[in-house]
Amino acid sequence: MQEGGLRRRGVGAGSQVTDTSRKALDRLKSIDIYTKVEDDCMQKSQTGGVVTLAASIIMCMLFWNVLVENSTVEVVDRFFVDTRLKQKLNININVTFPQIRCIDIAVDAVDGTGDGQVDVHYGMDRYQLNNAGRPLPEIDPATGNCYPCIEAEDEEHECCGTCEKLKNAYDAKQLEFGDLGRTAPQCVNAVGCRLSGSIKVSKVSGNVHLTVRRSAVKDWKHLLELHPGQEVALNTSHEIDMIKFGDSVPGMHGPLDGTAKVVRHGAYMFHYYFKLVPMVYKDLKGNWIHTHEYSVSQSSRNALVRGHELTGLPGIFLIYDFNPFLVVREERAMPFVRFLTQVCAIIGGAFSVASML
Repeated sequence: MQEGGLRRRGVGAGSQVTDTSRKALDRLKSIDIYTKVEDDCMQKSQTGGVVTLAASIIMCMLFWNVLVENSTVEVVDRFFVDTRLKQKLNININVTFPQIRCIDIAVDAVDGTGDGQVDVHYGMDRYQLNNAGRPLPEIDPATGNCYPCIEAEDEEHECCGTCEKLKNAYDAKQLEFGDLGRTAPQCVNAVGCRLSGSIKVSKVSGNVHLTVRRSAVKDWKHLLELHPGQEVALNTSHEIDMIKFGDSVPGMHGPLDGTAKVVRHGAYMFHYYFKLVPMVYKDLKGNWIHTHEYSVSQSSRNALVRGHELTGLPGIFLIYDFNPFLVVREERAMPFVRFLTQVCAIIGGAFSVASML
């Protein structure tokens, strides 16, 4: 016979699980170092409000400082011995001669191995300028057509938009250019010249000349041919917009960029001596840029003495030499973990200091 009364079923296992969970929670409470204070035991004051406001302002200022620092790119330099000897170097030039026409300027390069480039045209653009220093159009403003090549006109030379193109057409057909440099319609208003482009040279010491043509190289020396009376009208005043050795790097400018030299009288020789430091630049995207930093010294002298006699070659001379060291410059951004750590340190430190006041 069964005893009367109610009997609970299936509660034994559930009770054991609940007890286990409570014990685990109790153990977590035993290691809690951040003790809590009951709200009834806390008292707010005006001093506490001032401390809270001051702590909040300081945290905002520190957070803004860390945010600015995190958005700033850090540049790190490392130095090595440069062993890259078989590479080629692009010398980028943008120079304006306000008083020398393009047909009177030759760009030549000679290096220490004896290799020379005479009257470089490939990769070097020439823009003839008027009295105001503005580029002249390559079409006849009166007719809207291109300027003719006169006696040198053929299937290859149908249009000669500049005085230099006209002279090249005459030279190609071995015709005498003569006074056309002064009388041809595309030459009449040509006063100055802007040279813009690059010259590819071997990575050895050398020099680049921007002088009056015609030039030649003999026994590693530059020879210049001047027509009678030409030295009198020669004015080597110039403006250097840019001289760069290698590719462009953001934010890097040369010490000669934006400089100018003015000649009041005579025919001056300007020598610029470059000491090149090879550099490899790595940006945040992982792109590698090969370029050169440089220091430069300069000198000048008047080559026109004793009447119309020349003792040197009027023009600009870029003499360069290489430093044996290589600079590897790398852009680095602050890691997000470092940024997060600094933010946590700011918040925790501000609350800790404020709680002690």
